[in-house]
Amino acid sequence: MLITIVGIPLALIIMMLYVPLLFLGWVTAALFLGRKASVMLRGMQPATTGRRLLMLLLAVLALWLCGQLPYVGDGSRSWPCCSE
Repeated sequence: MLITIVGIPLALIIMMLYVPLLFLGWVTAALFLGRKASVMLRGMQPATTGRRLLMLLLAVLALWLCGQLPYVGDGSRSWPCCSE
């Protein structure tokens, strides 16, 4: 009985946090990709705020485009047993 009393509120909290955490993961991946692209393009020059925002925007766009590709963006279609 104790597991249910603890488990139900915990499950509700986790369900409420799921969507914001998905968004946070998306933004974190875009920040990482943008920073790596910025370092590759600028070398040792200091990055300005405008350049960081541009690289973040380009990384978000790249992630979105990858999500639109068949067999890449949709994990369920990438398995041969699930494809139509």
